[in-house]
Amino acid sequence: MSAPYPVIASIVEGHGEERALQGLLHRLVPHLVPGAYAEIQRPFRVPRDRMLRRDVLESAP
Repeated sequence: MSAPYPVIASIVEGHGEERALQGLLHRLVPHLVPGAYAEIQRPFRVPRDRMLRRDVLESAP
């Protein structure tokens, strides 16, 4: 069953980006479409050297 609202899942490199991206998305979504809601999932964190491998990105939750 799909959600009645968009779900945003992201992939980031580090802890700082994880916190920054979540804050940015929470502020950005209602700004783009007033009154809009999107489920913003916790980013999947992958170190830079592993991010370049296809199998790692394919296994992201």
